[in-house]
Amino acid sequence: MNKLNYTDLTQHEVEALQQEFNFTNAFPQQAQSPLQMDIIARLSELWLEAEQAKQQDLNNKFIEIFYTTRGLESALKPNNIMLHYSASIAIWQLKTLENSGPFKIPK
Repeated sequence: MNKLNYTDLTQHEVEALQQEFNFTNAFPQQAQSPLQMDIIARLSELWLEAEQAKQQDLNNKFIEIFYTTRGLESALKPNNIMLHYSASIAIWQLKTLENSGPFKIPK
């Protein structure tokens, strides 16, 4: 195995793009499944549906489907989950909770 002396991740990614398998990114290069092809065929319809809906309604629909299909209906009780659209918001909320009471974040 050759040792690569790259100074940053971008250099590793450029090298990996030239290989049969690229393990430097989180999206594998693979064929779409039949279900994925169905979704791709419906993208225009899904886009228009999302355009006409409120973001909060879509979030609630996602949460309900996500937890019920996994048999975790208890997660749907009010204040029983923390779901955030970004890591920075989640970190901010955790720090706010930690600073406001007995809640402590493990170190």
